[in-house]
Amino acid sequence: MMRNSMKRTFLTLLPLLQCGCVSRMFYYPDQTEYELPSRAFEDVWIQSGDGTKLHGWWIPAESERVKGTVVHCHGNAANLTGHYAQVDWLPPAGYNLLLFDYRGYGKSEGKPGRKGVYEDTMAALTYAAERSQNLFVIGQSLGGANAMAVLGRNEIPQLRALVVDSAFYSYRSIVRDKIGEMPGLRWLKWPLSFLVIGNAYSGGPVVHQVGAPVLIIHGTEDQIVPFHHGRWSYEEAGHPKAMVAIEGGYHVDVFLRYGELYQRRVLEFFEQAADYR
Repeated sequence: MMRNSMKRTFLTLLPLLQCGCVSRMFYYPDQTEYELPSRAFEDVWIQSGDGTKLHGWWIPAESERVKGTVVHCHGNAANLTGHYAQVDWLPPAGYNLLLFDYRGYGKSEGKPGRKGVYEDTMAALTYAAERSQNLFVIGQSLGGANAMAVLGRNEIPQLRALVVDSAFYSYRSIVRDKIGEMPGLRWLKWPLSFLVIGNAYSGGPVVHQVGAPVLIIHGTEDQIVPFHHGRWSYEEAGHPKAMVAIEGGYHVDVFLRYGELYQRRVLEFFEQAADYR
């Protein structure tokens, strides 16, 4: 009786899961202007692989000795103006900062999707590499997943370090976790995850190929992307690597909730990574 009920639930929901609803769970863009930098910045326009125009900010380092450029790959909601506070501490520390919006976010053209967001991340990293000899990357949530995917599949000689905060290991694994939270479907999460989404453009399976030191940051109480995703990415990463498990930490709150403590940890990691090269 229970098996028949589960089968009916599966057959009813499968078309809904396959119609693109799962893909749309990853993107929540808007065009609201949340915050502008109080320091000088340059509006930049970056052309993605298919010609889509992306908007970004280039914020110069506030130091006579520029240590490099940090590219910030933000999460799946809002736009770069809503994520600036996560990384506004980098220019005073001596780093140029590039923030950019994926297609469909903020002032960027187009509509987000896995392939497009991957190409947008590649375009932003290429742009930054053309303006800097020392490139550092901070990717948060969706941005961390895409940073791993791009840097694991493409060699960027200027890359010095990658920091991944609160990112999912792969598209299929995070969808599997979310299906497991649905009453009546948790027992079908493995077959369903294979049916409704592929693993193309996933970062965790290729993070071992990133050509620079990798730091994984993840909160142990993350309710959006469970902690085991960070652990999996750390285990897969090549050497040198490090992991910071934030006890009691939630999703993408390390730089806002804990402030200078972990900002300093990232700056130390950047310095060590630059010496490693």
